[in-house]
Amino acid sequence: DSRGMIAVSGTRHAVSGIAHRHMSTQLRRMVSNPTPRSRGRFFLASGLVISGTFLGLSQANCLPSREGSAGADGSGSSLSSGWLYGVAAGVTAAGACLLYLRNEEVETEKRLKRWHNSWEVNNPNRAGFHRTELHDSIDKFLPRLLDDGISAMHFPKRVLVTLCGKAVDMPYLASLGHKVVGCDGIRQAALEFIDEQGATVTATTKTGGFEVLDLQLPKHLSNVGMRYVIGDFFRMKPSTAGRFECCYDRGALVAIDPALRPQYVETLTGLLDKGARILLVATEHDPMVSKPTGQLGPPFDLTEREIRGLFAKDYTVQLLQRESLYEKEPWWKARGATYFNEAIYVITKRT
Repeated sequence: DSRGMIAVSGTRHAVSGIAHRHMSTQLRRMVSNPTPRSRGRFFLASGLVISGTFLGLSQANCLPSREGSAGADGSGSSLSSGWLYGVAAGVTAAGACLLYLRNEEVETEKRLKRWHNSWEVNNPNRAGFHRTELHDSIDKFLPRLLDDGISAMHFPKRVLVTLCGKAVDMPYLASLGHKVVGCDGIRQAALEFIDEQGATVTATTKTGGFEVLDLQLPKHLSNVGMRYVIGDFFRMKPSTAGRFECCYDRGALVAIDPALRPQYVETLTGLLDKGARILLVATEHDPMVSKPTGQLGPPFDLTEREIRGLFAKDYTVQLLQRESLYEKEPWWKARGATYFNEAIYVITKRT
């Protein structure tokens, strides 16, 4: 009846409007940050818009039909054209989805290739970034990470440790009663962490391309548990391991390709609650010209100005400490740097 037609038409227009706005959003993201991931999302949104347009036009009998296929009342022509264009629209949307998923897989492979090499057992410089003791930022500024202004600092918080490797900071935070989740794309890192910490895997869950390990830590750490997520951090979502009140980043943002920093912040923003705090350890240095390419890292140079720019939209940034490590850690001079600073920030999510 007419009311049913009006309802269907209204729903179709509403969905179409949402799809067009989504496509516009993805187009802006692709222009501002032209990564394969943003391109894939744009093509996916475009496919859905094209799909909806074809279906809408076929329902409205606006698309041409094959001559001679109609019945006496023309219904055969409408049904035939609607079916054909519906199939075409479905194929278009499916192709866009496959393109998006393939882009994701290729990007994951590219991002993790260098780290697989870093963790190779026969690599003499393997995991040279790993520290066997707690970082100074934990000793000095842990209260700034845990204090939400509402509950006591010892009240359990959900803490995410990005690109965690086998960081000893994780069991320490877990021993304080916090619900710690570490994420790293290299399985070897997870296996070494489990072995070195004497941990036991109590459960394994596979979800969305991730392997989530529930770990029981040894009795000398009060027999507490934590989670280790194996997979590409850039594809992590709240459905992977939940949302977080705190994030500890010691060697993640400075380790990735600088071109990926906006994407890192975007992913992290989607995982953090309003009011969440990030304790970020950044490095500042000039090109290490002793290498043939004069490359900047890793760890890459990450200035205060860039940090404030990356987090400007949704966060408040506060510098807690800047310290020169140039004399304390002579290997930076050996690598060709003329200065090397470590800067620690607390970054609070406003929205």
